[in-house]
Amino acid sequence: MATAGKLRAAARWTSAKVARLLSYFRAVPLAVLISIVALAVSIYSTRYAVFGMKVAQRAYLTYQIAVTNGAAVIDSVANDKDFFMTYQITITNMGNTPAELITLNVIPDPDRRPLMITFPTTPFDLGPKESPTLTGQALFKHAFHVRQIPGF
Repeated sequence: MATAGKLRAAARWTSAKVARLLSYFRAVPLAVLISIVALAVSIYSTRYAVFGMKVAQRAYLTYQIAVTNGAAVIDSVANDKDFFMTYQITITNMGNTPAELITLNVIPDPDRRPLMITFPTTPFDLGPKESPTLTGQALFKHAFHVRQIPGF
């Protein structure tokens, strides 16, 4: 019996606290309560929308390749001589998101394999709208010419 009395007293105390809490809410206009809930929802959704945008962004890379000693290369290929070909690769980040750990692999033509290729192989980062130029060089020997046709 004593336990039942304690439970009734606890229930009365709890209902009195809930009634007091509800009286505080009655004092606040309904429009204020709705705006507080809307503010909480908008802060929560904006936080996750910003996170989603950061995950979805990508860097848009373009590249251009140019041979800087083209006349010497054409002359050497036509006469079937050894030659160095120097080239430049310009990489441009067209987007607004930084690109990280970019690595470039120069893959030679299997018909005319170079004896040696020098090109930077360390990974690098690109900021938005940034465009570095990387220079490389390849040594070609006429003995490694697979087709054995002058000019190819």
